[in-house]
Amino acid sequence: MDNRYLRVGFLVITQVFLALFLLLIPTLSPILQEEFNLTTAGIGVLTTALFAGFGVFSFLAGRLSDRFSFEQAFALGHLTLGACLFAASFSGSARELFVILFLCGFGDSLISTASARSVVIWFPNRGRATASSIYKVGFPLGAALAALLLPPAAVLFSWSWVFRLVGIALALWGSLVFLVLHVAAPSDGKTAKITRLSGKTIPPSHKRGV
Repeated sequence: MDNRYLRVGFLVITQVFLALFLLLIPTLSPILQEEFNLTTAGIGVLTTALFAGFGVFSFLAGRLSDRFSFEQAFALGHLTLGACLFAASFSGSARELFVILFLCGFGDSLISTASARSVVIWFPNRGRATASSIYKVGFPLGAALAALLLPPAAVLFSWSWVFRLVGIALALWGSLVFLVLHVAAPSDGKTAKITRLSGKTIPPSHKRGV
């Protein structure tokens, strides 16, 4: 099987985790309302924090994704998001939770921009749309799992433990993918090389001096 599609499988799992993250507030809203004495509008404000942070940090995340390798940006995004979620689980007020959820947007946007860039790196023009359509299947799958698993988990344990578990899972997954791809990178001669000037995909055998 093409090694590149195995890598896309990593992105599918990442999208599942991102869906779990983004649906933490909506799926746990009744529990959070009781915990922080919030109205429905208050839950909406917390949800706004997730997406506002993503928007504010997107440009910075894109610059970092261009500056560093996919593996580095991908791992940094997961570690940042995981750490923020872990910190959010100790929030003592809705205000604290809002601020930390906003900061989560940096990790989320870094993962998203790194994932989009990886498709450009790994695939020629004709294969990029197919690869993107495959890895984005992970998000609706994660959304379905979030609605099914997160509320009963919060009732069984607590909302804070659900935040911690999702955060730990994100951090571990990002670290694992970094290690796997970082080790495989030196011997992977099939990875597409992208020229900065033309944007065309050039196989390694066409490089100067080969």
